[in-house]
Amino acid sequence: MPPAVQPWIAVTRGVDLPPNAESLVQTAFEDGATWWRKQMNRTFAVAPTVVHRSDHTFDELRKKHGEQQNIWFALQREAHDAGLLQNCDPERAHYMVGLGGEMGGGMVGSENFGCSHILPGKAAITGGFAYVLLSLDPTAYGHPAQPWFASERRQATGALMHELGHVFGDGVKHPLDHTSDDKNLMYGWWNWPDATFTPGQIAQLGGSPFLR
Repeated sequence: MPPAVQPWIAVTRGVDLPPNAESLVQTAFEDGATWWRKQMNRTFAVAPTVVHRSDHTFDELRKKHGEQQNIWFALQREAHDAGLLQNCDPERAHYMVGLGGEMGGGMVGSENFGCSHILPGKAAITGGFAYVLLSLDPTAYGHPAQPWFASERRQATGALMHELGHVFGDGVKHPLDHTSDDKNLMYGWWNWPDATFTPGQIAQLGGSPFLR
């Protein structure tokens, strides 16, 4: 199979999966892929969204693993052990949408998960921001209200696409860096879809096998 972004939803025990969650996550990535095509005449494939239901509550995971990002890492390993994901598959860029608590997020290189490769990295969006992605009010699910720059579904989609810039990078070991331009995706993701890449960023992304 050709390289593809693999969206997956992690749901901790005791949390109901909101209606249409899988289709909403899928649509967000596909909308983002359309945007990338317009930006650079190349884009990524999106694999079907899959769901991992953890046997542990968020409180159990927090007690066992401590820091938020450690919870994300633990869920990634759980999904691998359950046969849902191949944790170190270099042709799948895993992106977790975590429901049940604030589980860390952003992007990390795959070597942090014990893989021999750095890129594609892995990314996550969790907690209140994950509910915004699903067009839901985070406060109805026990999360604080999101700040203005992270309170709309389009902004959450922009965050997905921003992290993919890091995840893809040059396809080897150099993630796309942040910028200081709020009209650039690698800084002002909250302005998506009214954001851009620079020619230098497009050239760097040209090294990624995920963009065709």
